[in-house]
Amino acid sequence: MPQLSPPRIPFTSVEGMEDAKKAILCALVSPNIRTVLIQGPPGTGKTALARSIPGIDPGKRLVNVPLGVADEDLLGGLDLERAIKGGGVGARAGLLAESHGNLLYIDDVNLLDERLSAVVLESVASGGMSLERDGVSASYECDTKLFATMNPLEGALKGHYLDRFDLCAFSDYPSEEDGRKAIARKSLHRADDPKGFARAHSEGDAELAAKVARAREIVGFVTISDGLIDIINELCHGVGAHGMRGSLALVNASKALAALDSRDEVTLADVESVAVICLGHRRTVDAVAEEDPEPRRRDAEEKPEKQPEKPSEQRPPTPPKNSGPDSPPPRPPPREDDDPGEGGGEAREILHEIGRRFRVIDYLVRGDGARKTKGRAGRRDAVISDDSTGRHVSHRESDGKPADVDIGATIRAAARSGRGPGDGLAISVTKDDIREKVREKRTGSTILFVMDASGSLGLRRRMAAVKGAMLSMLLESYVKRDRIGLMVFRRDGAEMVVPPTKSFEYGYRRLEDLRTGGGTPLGDALVKSHEYMTRYACSNPGEACYVVLLTDGRANVAFKKGEDPHSEAMAIAGALSDSTFDWIVVDTEEGPPTFGFAADLARNLGATYFKLEDLDADALKDSVALVTGGRY
Repeated sequence: MPQLSPPRIPFTSVEGMEDAKKAILCALVSPNIRTVLIQGPPGTGKTALARSIPGIDPGKRLVNVPLGVADEDLLGGLDLERAIKGGGVGARAGLLAESHGNLLYIDDVNLLDERLSAVVLESVASGGMSLERDGVSASYECDTKLFATMNPLEGALKGHYLDRFDLCAFSDYPSEEDGRKAIARKSLHRADDPKGFARAHSEGDAELAAKVARAREIVGFVTISDGLIDIINELCHGVGAHGMRGSLALVNASKALAALDSRDEVTLADVESVAVICLGHRRTVDAVAEEDPEPRRRDAEEKPEKQPEKPSEQRPPTPPKNSGPDSPPPRPPPREDDDPGEGGGEAREILHEIGRRFRVIDYLVRGDGARKTKGRAGRRDAVISDDSTGRHVSHRESDGKPADVDIGATIRAAARSGRGPGDGLAISVTKDDIREKVREKRTGSTILFVMDASGSLGLRRRMAAVKGAMLSMLLESYVKRDRIGLMVFRRDGAEMVVPPTKSFEYGYRRLEDLRTGGGTPLGDALVKSHEYMTRYACSNPGEACYVVLLTDGRANVAFKKGEDPHSEAMAIAGALSDSTFDWIVVDTEEGPPTFGFAADLARNLGATYFKLEDLDADALKDSVALVTGGRY
């Protein structure tokens, strides 16, 4: 029995969401605005507003792309009916081709397979698509507008996908009591009298549809001055919007807004009115930081002037007299802010701000092994599914008991066999023709960040930089939908402050409130993180597990009383090198002088090793350009 779609809510009956409505109207008017995204928490009316669009654009219907859509349903593929009845091989159009001349809608676009999202965005932007699959080739027009919605709490879209949306509006719950009352009254009216509710708003939708139709006729004649274009470029530069999509979107949306107001020239008010929906999702972190130079000015004023070092302090430490191949490893020299005892005393605690955030390299993937010591490189893997779950990527011959038959591949195999018709059909399928689907699914990832919060990291404001790097890695893991946990070690032990979770906000709050002070119980941190992640990996088979250790490799609090803390930590690391998960060491040491203890620790753990600065993708790119003279 076919499922019936719920009755459409009139566009003008949706309360609030003014930015989203403005974005939709601009997209319907301008031929150059093709993609609109509406973000917001559940229950704000995103889906209801999107489904109401045909009411103000008569003659168009909304083609819905469901989550989990198969490739052949979205893109098209082999026409099975033709192959079975006539024996020929032809193409069948998919939902993308069906949206030509209509409107395309994707709910929860952030949960759609990224590969399919890229195809949809490219096809909508170019106005067409080429089909090359299932042994057939075809081209289809795709003149449509894409309207998508998403709940950012369920996972973010990558920056380059966000940039492909011309306009992006943010919806939220009404903050005023009057708005909540209006929504409640309309909901009750619609529930009690659906037809009467629709009639009450039909006139408003009809007037808005006529307004959109008139604006379409004149938008091509709307002009914009060179002065306003200069202002638009300054706005884009001010928010750090890269590329030209932001500028073009702002020009096109401003012209559409002027046309909706029956004017033939764009004003500054038009530009200001649509700036948020054109540039809000293209705003970069660095641009936000540049808006408020006061924190940096205060930091400079509060930071004491650096005292000149004595000549003896400028030389690296000399090895002890008894140094040699059989001598014990050098111990890290004490620092004035270290707690000399094993966590005893009332060590001073300091709250450091979170330093600069940056774009993080994929530190779980190391293809060249340049910094890898020994062991296994971590990676986010796509593995072949052993059941019927996952994305269909190919097919294989059946072993006699197919559990997931690939109909298209089976029919193609039968058609190629050259066997004659059977039972009135054009082809005859035998056991040898049967093919089963090969599906691929991505393994989940859980990353436990183990962070040194001892007093030594308070030196030279290093903790602010470590917090900034930590937040950058948390953001990267959140975007990739990894589970993230946070363990810190200071004073006399390690403590789990955030068990593995997908909640970025919780991790951020705990990181922001994290204070430094006390000794460095590195051995305890190694033991506790190993015990926790070993249990976690055993209870979550198939999950890719990592421990990311942020430390300078120094230890001054022993795991076992009476042991040398540094030598003990190195010995513990060696004993844990065969863990069931991957270790990654991020060296937070800052010099000169430098001692390389974190690198030694990584070598003993069999871990992938990075310096803190190596995580900054843009800094790495700049250093490569400097070395190569910008040739690459």
